[in-house]
Amino acid sequence: MSATAVAELLAALVVIIALARAFGALARRCGQPAVVGEILVGIVLGPTFFGAGLAGHLFPLGGTSPMSGVRPALTGIGDLGLVLFMFIVGYELDRKLVLSSGRATVSVAIGSIAAPLALGVALGFWLAHQQDVAQRLPFALFIGVATAITAFPVLARILAERGMQRTRIGSLALAAASVNDVLAWILLAAVVIVAKSTAASDWRLLLLPAYVAVITLAVRPLMNALARLRLKAGRLTPDLLAIILVLVLASAYATEWMGLNFIFGAFIVGAMMPRDGAEQLRVEVLERLEHAAVLVLLPVYFVLAGVTVDLAHFDGRDGLDLALILAVAMVGKFGGAYISGRLSGILPRQAGALATLMNTRGLTEIVILTTGLQLGIISVRLYSLMVVMALVTTAMAGPVLNVIYPARYVRRDIAEANRAALEGPAVYRILAATVPSAEEGPASGSDGISSGTDATVVAVGAALAAARGNAEVIIGAVLPYRTPRLEVGGGIAEEMLELTEEMSRLEAARGVLERRGIKAKPTARLAVDPAAELADLASSASVLVISASHPDHATITETTAVPVEVTVAADAPEQWSGITVRAGMGAAASAAAEVAGLLAAGSRTGLIVDPAGQGGRGLDRFVGLLRDAGLTTEVSGQVPDGALVVTRGDGPVAGAHVIVRAGPSYTPAESAPLAVADLGQEDR
Repeated sequence: MSATAVAELLAALVVIIALARAFGALARRCGQPAVVGEILVGIVLGPTFFGAGLAGHLFPLGGTSPMSGVRPALTGIGDLGLVLFMFIVGYELDRKLVLSSGRATVSVAIGSIAAPLALGVALGFWLAHQQDVAQRLPFALFIGVATAITAFPVLARILAERGMQRTRIGSLALAAASVNDVLAWILLAAVVIVAKSTAASDWRLLLLPAYVAVITLAVRPLMNALARLRLKAGRLTPDLLAIILVLVLASAYATEWMGLNFIFGAFIVGAMMPRDGAEQLRVEVLERLEHAAVLVLLPVYFVLAGVTVDLAHFDGRDGLDLALILAVAMVGKFGGAYISGRLSGILPRQAGALATLMNTRGLTEIVILTTGLQLGIISVRLYSLMVVMALVTTAMAGPVLNVIYPARYVRRDIAEANRAALEGPAVYRILAATVPSAEEGPASGSDGISSGTDATVVAVGAALAAARGNAEVIIGAVLPYRTPRLEVGGGIAEEMLELTEEMSRLEAARGVLERRGIKAKPTARLAVDPAAELADLASSASVLVISASHPDHATITETTAVPVEVTVAADAPEQWSGITVRAGMGAAASAAAEVAGLLAAGSRTGLIVDPAGQGGRGLDRFVGLLRDAGLTTEVSGQVPDGALVVTRGDGPVAGAHVIVRAGPSYTPAESAPLAVADLGQEDR
């Protein structure tokens, strides 16, 4: 390139990056994916509004030489970004989710792709007849695939932003979209093969089995070896990243050379990357690639995709074709997913939400349309109409979902998911809410829980469960979604790594409790609002045990409907010499006495009642009920060394390790080892 061409290229990149980030930010503020804004940049700069002049000035095609001008260079930069994007899409593919899909998932996935595919193929033949297309079969098949696609990254982000990923509908949508994604790329590959079958180079496609053998027998073991080297090095080194990129580019070259298009080679390498035991490698690779892919490469690709759109001569025929394309895409996708959902036993409103989610297309659709344009399967005119369809269906997904499935239904589903997470034979459940390790700071001990208040939280929960028959401890943590998220793929790779590490920590704590004969269950999850999530989870338990230093303590305790809330205000002694409970009257005192009695019984220690200013019949009855429960009880104003001090929330809290509050739904447990009535009733 000449010095002038280099200067033009740099100027074009300045324009693209600046406008893409600005329009992308505006799109996100409107609740849309950034890619919508990036494509709109291209459409605004392209021939639709300003003819060929503005785009030709900003991104000149050059003269007779293919290397003159900046458009070919920009196209190459954009294609490199697409290679990285397709690698990320393959890397974020959850193979377990696809392979373990249940009957409902498979039904929805097939229904949501079969209906629009069939309607799209029919529409394709009609359009081919109207436009005198020479190769009608690949054209019609391509239209069918293009209308049947679901954008998994867009769907994943919608679910994450609404907290729907753990609900039945959210989980089903994710699984169905994963299956749909795999089927769509396979179908697109088949269309490309059909389209290339008449070319002189079609003999190269016969090498496809050899390519698959090399990927399976050589590349995949090499990737596993790279994961082990990363584990040994403790980080992703530049050499390891370089090897991965070389494999991605080589695979993309191989599929392009065979005539299958380079996007498939990049996708396949991503899908073959190791998952089990290599979570940190996945996060580091995706984070490294995001900086190059999101800031420079992909915006170039999507802006050029928008520049190619030409609606300057939009007429009545174009309007009819666009209406048919929108109808087939939306009705086929929505109808196929909805009917499949209803046949699988999903309620009408939930089936509607599922169908709306499956109707998102986004950047995946743009990739497919650009591939068809580059291969000469579709014309610029039809490409422009299909891009409009992609933008419309992507933009409408969020607003339509708000109408069909408003926030109150999402909250209901989350509550049902929380109840389902606590289902089991136990009737007395203690939620021990721990601080996620990423926020806690110090490394966890061998038992999975660091020393300090979290250790006391789990110890208190364990003692409460040990004193009750048919009880269990739920060791829980809720992690926030990381901000900012990755802007390519599903964007939650780092959160999934943190979730995996957190679950391992809680599993270690569960093992310690179960070796002591205490039933325990770990639960870790991601949420947009961790405080609200923990509050809902606590509402399904009998007792919430939480540290006062928990970052969401105030919000959780104010909003949860748990009957008894136990706050750990200070680190407890390592070995409790006894339990000291401060006397009082009313529901809070009753709850404090119940908790103290269970702690004493569970830890096999004595119980001391601190009068705390109480006397007379109230104190006598308080002590009498504790003794009637079979607990060794004495009255003393002195707290022994090593004792765990329990007090009520409306009483004196200075020096207390545990503060107990009674929720509005609290009633003394009749089946407990002790049940302390409202001591204030007789003395009023």
